Parts: sequence; C-alpha cells; structure tokens
Amino acid sequence: MWYLTFSKPAATREQIMPHLQEHLDWQRKAHDSGGMLYSGPSADFSMGIMLLRAGSLDEAKQTLDSEPFHKLGLRTYEIIEWDVHQGMGIGGFTSESLALLGQEKTIRASP
Repeated sequence: MWYLTFSKPAATREQIMPHLQEHLDWQRKAHDSGGMLYSGPSADFSMGIMLLRAGSLDEAKQTLDSEPFHKLGLRTYEIIEWDVHQGMGIGGFTSESLALLGQEKTIRASP
C-alpha cells in the first residue's frame, strides 16, 4: 500500500536546521530501501511531502516516527493511505478494470 505524507514544523527553523543532515541521511536510506518513492518540500516550503510504500498503516507510521525531525518532536505529520490504481501510464483506465481491482480486494480480505 502507498502512503502520502505531509510533515509540518512544530519548532522554529533554527531548532530544526541543526538536524538536517540526520533527516537527509534517513531519507537516503528510505529511498535506497525502496520504501520511499518521492520526497521534498512543497513549493512554498511550508511542508514536506513524501510518498511511502509500506505493508500497513502501522508500518508507515513506524517509518515516519523514526524520521529524526518527527522523533525529536520538531515536526508533526499527517498520513493518508493511498490506493494507487494508475501511475506513469500504467494501470486500468476503464471502469471495468477498476471494478476488477475492487473484486481482488474483496477476495484478499476474505478469510
């Protein structure tokens, strides 16, 4: 599952910036492991945006909780579970293919 995350400051820039390299090291590791696809600030730098891949919402939260800014209480985050159906020209672009995705989810969720 994919998780779209928004990270916002809970401290001043002066408090956050000394930990920037720790944050960047954490990001590099997350990207290298395949757990993060995209990351970067919004155009106005008011928030950080990351697209994570994780096995569950709890796993995604654990990942974000390990991020240095979050761990130190310097930033807070919002996380949205995202059921990606299409990307980069790949995926079903018909109502029939989307209906099949819904059927697959029902089958996987059955005991």
